[in-house]
Formats: sequence, structure tokens, C-alpha cells
Amino acid sequence: MSRRTAGPESGASPRTSAPRTLLRWTLLALGAAYVAASLAGVRLDTGLPGVAYLPPLAGFAFMAVFFGLTLGQGQVPLVTRVAMREHPRLPAELVAYTRTLTAIWSASFMALFAVGLELAFTLPFPAWARWTQGLAIAVPAVLFFGEYLYRRDRFAHHEHASPLRLFLNIVGVMKEAALGSRPATLPLLRCRSLDAPFLLDTRVPVSVERFLGQARALAAALPEGVPVINLCESRHAFLVAFAAALSGGRVSLLPPGHARGDWERLLARHPGAIVLGDPPPADAPPAWLDVRPYLALDVHSAEIPDIDAHLPAAILFTSGSTGEPVAHAKTWAQLWSGAEAWAQALGWNDTAPIAVVGSVAPQHMYGLEATVVLPFWAGVPVHAHRPLLPADVEDVLHGSPYAYWWMTTPVHLRTSLASSAGEARPAGIVSSTMSLLPATARAAEERWNTPVHEIYGSTETGAVALRRTAVEPRWTPLAGLTLHAEPEAVRVEGERIGVPVRLGDLLEFGPDGRFLWKGRAADLVKVAGKRESLSALDRRLQEIEGVDDGAWFAPESPAGDVRRLAAFYVSGTIEPEAVLERLRQEVDAVFMPRPLVRVASLPRTANGKLSRSSLAALLEASHSPERFTVPADHPALAGHFPGQPIVPGALIVARVARVLRARFGQRPGALATARFHATLAPGETAVVDAKREGSRVTFDVKRGETLVASGSWRLE
Repeated sequence: MSRRTAGPESGASPRTSAPRTLLRWTLLALGAAYVAASLAGVRLDTGLPGVAYLPPLAGFAFMAVFFGLTLGQGQVPLVTRVAMREHPRLPAELVAYTRTLTAIWSASFMALFAVGLELAFTLPFPAWARWTQGLAIAVPAVLFFGEYLYRRDRFAHHEHASPLRLFLNIVGVMKEAALGSRPATLPLLRCRSLDAPFLLDTRVPVSVERFLGQARALAAALPEGVPVINLCESRHAFLVAFAAALSGGRVSLLPPGHARGDWERLLARHPGAIVLGDPPPADAPPAWLDVRPYLALDVHSAEIPDIDAHLPAAILFTSGSTGEPVAHAKTWAQLWSGAEAWAQALGWNDTAPIAVVGSVAPQHMYGLEATVVLPFWAGVPVHAHRPLLPADVEDVLHGSPYAYWWMTTPVHLRTSLASSAGEARPAGIVSSTMSLLPATARAAEERWNTPVHEIYGSTETGAVALRRTAVEPRWTPLAGLTLHAEPEAVRVEGERIGVPVRLGDLLEFGPDGRFLWKGRAADLVKVAGKRESLSALDRRLQEIEGVDDGAWFAPESPAGDVRRLAAFYVSGTIEPEAVLERLRQEVDAVFMPRPLVRVASLPRTANGKLSRSSLAALLEASHSPERFTVPADHPALAGHFPGQPIVPGALIVARVARVLRARFGQRPGALATARFHATLAPGETAVVDAKREGSRVTFDVKRGETLVASGSWRLE
């Protein structure tokens, strides 16, 4: 590790260590001298006794050390690097296997060195040279092909590169490591000075050196060589936990949610992993460590850790909105390069007193890039918490000496626009995780008089492109990335991407390389021979004036096809008939929703995502009768037919009103009619079924097959 106190420009370039550089050039010089002497016809075995033995033995020793050094703490084993060129998201069992294989290669070269040294004392030089050359070819060849056949048999359930491709990957990794064509290390963070503020809140700011001290203290408390599951809610806690893991060579597992099932599945898949959180649940497992005590430590460190550039820094997971969450590993070099592209696209410079505040969770790829890695790279402070409510965001912005950039989502942006919070102005706003409507972006720019940028990206790639949504429909790719259109997909390439990633998005490219987003291929539905994107339909619904939120859903029929679509919308002002009328002007008749359901809210995650399962449940709830049971000790039953109590009609009507409000997202107005056909006793289950026609709703209440009550209600 090294002390860094200069500005952000210092440490901007990754570097390799001086001893490795010296060793590299020394070996190259010796090799060049050996070749030159051979070409000149110098018989080293006679002219320079002993020197002739040096190059082969030095080569064996160098390779043994070269492989062995990558087995150290915080390093990525050399064979693991080779495997990750083909499979960046290397399974845990192959990570362990490739580490063992790296040790075997190191031991093999050490054995060749020992045998060569022994033979040098027993054989004349010509015979020694033949034996040494033969072993130098035979041993690696047998190990290479033997291991390949063994691996194909042992891990038959995984894909394996051909021997030629494997050899080319080995050459590539050896070239990168030996010639330094790729950096070996990157700093954890950059800063203007160690006493500069790094974490901001309403109390005393936390300086860079105090933050480093807290991270170092936590790192010392973590077990060696195990991954960490970072569930920390506050930005301060997450940053300390992330830095502690990264500086100790530990990968951070970032689950898609904070539900118990999310992190328990990770614990099952990664035995020995430790959970870092704030605070722990009451029944926390032994693997849980509370980060909060470390946040109060008044300890300082002047050492900014150097991080292996190709160390897997984080494993993130897709949201699961289209299926099971999928893991994606990111190295520190990939994240660092992405932050540089972010800063360039946003026009950041070293003169403005910039700070970052985020309303998005750091476990999300967008949140990790925007509120963790970007401040690390740019050397700017970040707010220590995660303000969600408009008033909380206002408190952060108001009276701050910093030009805050607000990293948020369309959900939080719409909520703030609808609130009566003050007019404190952020320096810039960035939105992602779901589509931002141009109308929302324009309203935000008008209210806060600041540009609103939108990020297009994915968990697999990180940020890919940026636009200013209020004035520009087209997206501009970030520096270092190239996008290629494919049938119903786009291929993203770039050094920080690694293996090219294929995203199932429909893009329309212009001659300048910018593009329009037309929807997702996975969202394409075919009805009556016509195709349409559900994402595009969502935007048309959300753009209707008076609609606060909306989403379409394509339920599958028993035959597995889509025969009609459903849609949900949230609004306190516009009736379903008016929404349908507007949709008829924009949407083909075969895609019109049947039904269109007005709901109080959509079941979005904290990042604004909607899963298919949650929409299916919402549709089921809109059709399913509501069940209720009135217990015998309910206070409304007192005095009603003592000895043989029945549920009062007013209580039944109240339960019906509750069902209508939950189902249709509106408060029931005047009760038009109500008839009671049978009694309902305490403890008996009743079922409410309701059907809507315009602003009028008819309802039935049944006990089994017996009709208890019926009537109609007008919605406000």
C-alpha cells in the first residue's frame, strides 16, 4: 500500500510494482543477450562455463515464481484469470479448481528447475541440454492436455474452450502479466487531501483518513479469504463494508433485495460467507456482523490501499423481473473504467465542489456505480445516508456548500415533483432503473432549473449510454463502448465489458452512432399476428395526463400463447373510460387492455422494478373475490341478538367498501343499493365479489353458495 495525498489526477493511471518491472526487464535483457550470443556463434558451454545453464534454469524458476505470486492474498490466480477471459462469471467450484491448478503449475516448474539443476551436475552439457529441452516441452504439454481431458470429464456440466482457444487465452494473460499491457493495481479511491471530507451528513463530516481507518478496522475483523454479503442500508455503512472487503481481497456479494430469502440463498451457495449489515435482525445467524460500531470509530489511516485491478470486486444480481436473478461479476478495473466514463459524460471537472447524494440502493448496479465507485474515482464526497422522502432530499440540498448531484429514479423524481417540498436546487440530476418520461424530465428541469440526465444500462454492462431526456430522445454511448445492432438484440463491446454482452433491447441507430430505444425483445408480444413491445405500451400509458403510473401485463393462456393483454394504472383523477379513450388513439385495437384495472399503487421494488410474478398476483387479486371473517369477540357484535349473534349489516358493508377501495384504487362514494338475503354468523367466512361498469360497481357477498348481501356503489 502507498500513501496518496495529491489531487485526483494522481493515481489516475493504474500501475505495476517497481520490483516486478525491474525483474521483467532483467529477464528480457538476459534473454536478449543469450539469443545474441547464440546468433554470434558463441559456445557458452565452452567460452563461458556455467552461464549456458542459466537461461533454462532461470526460465523454470521465473515461471514457478510467476505462477506462485498470483496465489497471494488479494491476488487473482493466474489460471483463474485465463478462465475468466472465457467465463467472466466463473462459478465458485471453478474458482477453487483454477486456484489449485495454478499451484500445480507453479510446483511443476519448480520441479523442472530442481531436475535441471540435478542433471547439470551429472551430465555433460549437450546431454543436459537435450534432456532439459525435452522436459521443458513434454511436462507442460502433458499437464496441459491431461488437465484439459480431466476437466472436461469432471466438470461436464460446464462449457469448455477448445485447446487452441485455451492456448490463446494463456498467451494473452501471460502477455498482459509479463509485459504489463494491463495494470496490476488501482487505488481504492482518490482524494485531494486525506483530511478532506468524504462522508457528509448533518453532523461532523467524516474525512478520507477517518473513513480509511474505519474500513481498515472492519477489514481486520473479517475472516480471511471469504466473500461478504453487503446488506448495509446507510451509504456510510455500505462504503465502509465495501472498502473493507475490497482492500482485503474479498469479493462483495450484492443481492437484488434485502428479504431474508435473498441473503440466505447466497449463504447457502457461498459457505463461509459473512453478512455485513446495519442493523442485524433479531434472529441473525452467526455469520452476521453489525457494521454500526465501526462507523463511530475515531481512527485514522494515511494508507490508501492498492487493489488488484482484475480482482473480482463485486458480484451483482439482475432484479429477477423476467425470471430468477442472475449473477454478474465485476472486477475493480471494470468498475473504475466505468466511473471514468461517467465523469466524462456528465462533464465533471476538478474545480467545482461536487458532492453526491443518492436515493438508490448501492446494491443495484446503477447505485453502485453512481454513489460508490464514481465518488471513489472522482475524489468527491458523498452523503452518508439514503434520503428517500422529498423532505429528506430537500434537507440535504438546502444550504449546502457543495454542488450536489442527485442520483435517483423516476419513482423518487415523480414523488418529489408531486410534493410541496422546497425549491433547493441540485447541481444535476441523474435517473435510471426504469424509463424516465420526457414530461417528467421537463417538469424536473423547470422546477429545479438543472439538467436531468438519464442512464441506459444493465447489470451485465453497467452504464452504457446517456441522454438529457427533456430535450433529446436519442442516447449517446459512453466512451470506450461500441454497440452493434443484431436481430432483436444489441451487442455491447468494450475493454471494461470483457466478453461482449448481448442485451435483448431493440435499438434504432442513427448515422452518428446515437440511438433510439424501441423496447425490449423479451417484452415483445404477438396478438392476432401483430407484435408490440410491452415497454413501449407502458410508456404510452404513463404519458397520459393524469396517470401517475402504469404497466401492461401479458398473461399466458393454458396453451402458452398470449390472447389478450391486461393493464394497470394509478390515478386519483382520471377514470378508466377516459384512459381507454386515450389509448385507442395510440394503440392498435388488438393490444387494447382487457381488463384495464385502476389500482392504488403498483408493486414496484425500491428501484422501480416490476416482476412478472407481482403483476400476475395483482391481476389475480383484481379478479379474485375477497374473503373475510368477523371474529366472535368483535366489538360490533355486542348486543346483537344475545345468545345467537349475527354480523351487523353495517359491518358487512364496511368490509365491501374496503375491498372496493383496494381493488379499484378509489374511495367508494354513495351506496346506491344494498339488500341482505341471509345472515352471517361470527367465525363464518364470507366472500366479496365485485364488478365495475364505469363509475358504478355491483357487489355480491356470499357464505358458501348462500347469497348474504348484494348491491351497488358509486365510486368517487
